[in-house]
Amino acid sequence: MRFLHRLVLRLGTQALLTIIGFALAHAAPGDPAELILRGGGNEPAPEAVTAMRGKLGLDQPIPAQYFSWLGHIARLDFGTSFASGQPVASEFLDRLPATLELTGAALLLTILLGLGSGLVAVRRRGWTERLIRFAALMGSSAPSYWVGLLLISLFSVKLGWLPVAGITSWQSLLLPALALALAYIPLQARLFRASLLAALAEPLARVAFGKGLSARAVLLRHALPRALGPNIQALGLAAGQMIGGAIVIETVFSWPGVGQLATESLLRRDYPIVETYMLVLGAGFILVTFAADALQAWLDPTARDVLLDLSEAA
Repeated sequence: MRFLHRLVLRLGTQALLTIIGFALAHAAPGDPAELILRGGGNEPAPEAVTAMRGKLGLDQPIPAQYFSWLGHIARLDFGTSFASGQPVASEFLDRLPATLELTGAALLLTILLGLGSGLVAVRRRGWTERLIRFAALMGSSAPSYWVGLLLISLFSVKLGWLPVAGITSWQSLLLPALALALAYIPLQARLFRASLLAALAEPLARVAFGKGLSARAVLLRHALPRALGPNIQALGLAAGQMIGGAIVIETVFSWPGVGQLATESLLRRDYPIVETYMLVLGAGFILVTFAADALQAWLDPTARDVLLDLSEAA
């Protein structure tokens, strides 16, 4: 029942994430009612602030506000933005395609460059292997916002090849997608290389070599399918982390996605949007990693117990 066990754990993580997101949003300094009333430039009267807090539902105790919010979420009512007065769901739907486009492009770069580099490192050892190890160390230690600023400085400011920020053409996607993917490409390359080497050391591969198959044929027909399983899980985790890490990249590149919306809303103390962002972030991570587990179960013969749980759950 590994499938159900993972499901329970991830649902528990989602519940915990809603509590953390709700607490962090309300712990930020500043009163949303005061910020709204100060929009006209005047200092609001205490009576007006009190009335606005009651209108926004902020006069209730924090636990009461949390359970009220959960009740609305259960009815798929995500509330109304404090700042714009628009439904939170419509604001997210307007921004979500940009975030999906960014994370999808970053994941595609991770697959192509990460798995491709790992495959090359198996066939050509030596300096290629050392280069991948060095890139993995640098990629995992460099902050994504710093990488993004370096890419802007090089390709946009100095060379003038690509747009600095925003969405002006398809070229605007290249730098933010690369900045988001660079932290994962070297790690995927190292993992894929290690998985390929382990698969080539298995008895099945040795038998294939004994039958006279070429190294290329053994690598592509026998080792490659066996090595994809661990990388699929790792790619699922990377995709989930990209959804969360997109908030930094979207802020650096002024990319109009839900991450930038969450940053702007946090500065405005727009609680409904911040809380919904944390909810969507957790749900997206669970769905992506769940899909990766299911795909690995179909590709990896050693994951039959997961397949049985999937069939029983269906």
